[in-house]
This record gives sequence, structure tokens and C-alpha cells, in this order.
Amino acid sequence: MSSNSHPNLPSHPPSNPSKQYNLQTKLIHWVFLLLFIVMIVLGKVMTSVSFENPLSYYLPQYHYLLGLILLGLVIFRFKNWWANRSMLSPTQDKTLKWLVARVVQFCLLLCVTLLIISGYALATMDGTPALLPWGSWLPQLLPNDVASEQQLYALHEYSLMGFFTILFLHVSGALLNLITNWRSIKRIL
Repeated sequence: MSSNSHPNLPSHPPSNPSKQYNLQTKLIHWVFLLLFIVMIVLGKVMTSVSFENPLSYYLPQYHYLLGLILLGLVIFRFKNWWANRSMLSPTQDKTLKWLVARVVQFCLLLCVTLLIISGYALATMDGTPALLPWGSWLPQLLPNDVASEQQLYALHEYSLMGFFTILFLHVSGALLNLITNWRSIKRIL
């Protein structure tokens, strides 16, 4: 036994399973990203397609559907986050890095939520329902008001810009972890 070890403690620290992301979390993380990218592409294409093009009818339906799926994932993520809040803060990991990671994660989810709600309100602002691919529809969220429509459009655009800014911070943090500790990046892959 070495002179600096205690007889009741193991000679090396045990691995902390709470720091390892499970398969469900990894899948949600990457599916969320994939759906969000598809949704952004659909959003950009549908705003550039003329109304005479048949795609102008179908693209918004799938854009709205992806928005609902993402909203479901955000709600599921918040629910899991709240249910497992004791695992969010292992005592040995209450660092500034941990705090920044939690704030960035919360801001990403908040931006996506604002994008979805403002997009839904904008889509139904003129009184027409938001059609979904299987023939269902979402009712009008807010009454028609030009000032509200301009504010919602600004909120929608700023939420998207905020999302990309926060995503940049998120990826930067992951790359920093990759550089400083290869094991930490393997948790999410």
C-alpha cells in the first residue's frame, strides 16, 4: 500500500456511471439535431418556393409536423431533466464548466421552444389552420394582428439566430472537452 492511500478507500477512483450518457440520451441528442437541420432546410425552401409550385402546399405540412415532433422531444427532455435533477450535479463536478454546460443546454431548448411556438403562431396568424400531412390541422393560436405578426416574426428570427449562437457555444464546449479529455467526448458518441 502506498503511503498516500487510505486503507478504506480504493487505490483508484471508481468510474462514475452518472457521467456516462445512456443510449436513450444519445439517440435523442442526435435525432433532435437531424430533425432540426431538416426542419431548417424545409423552412428555407418553403419560403423561397412560389405559390404556383405544388411544393408550397406540402413543405409547410412537413415543417409543422417536424416542429411538433421537436416540441415533443423538448418536453420529453425537460421532463427527464427534472426527473433526474439529482444526477445533474454530481458533487465532484460542480464546476464552472458544468454550470455553463447546463445553461447552454437550457438556452438551446428554450430557443427551440420559442421557434416552434412563434412559428405555429405565425403559420396560423391569418386565420387559416396549419395543415399536417395526414389531413389534420392545428387551429389558429393568436388573433390576426399586424403588429403581433411583426413581433412574432422578429421573435422567430431572433430565436433562430440565438439557437445558432448557443449551438456554436455547445459545439465549442464539446471540442474543448475533446481536446482536454478524450473520454468525455466518447460519452455522447
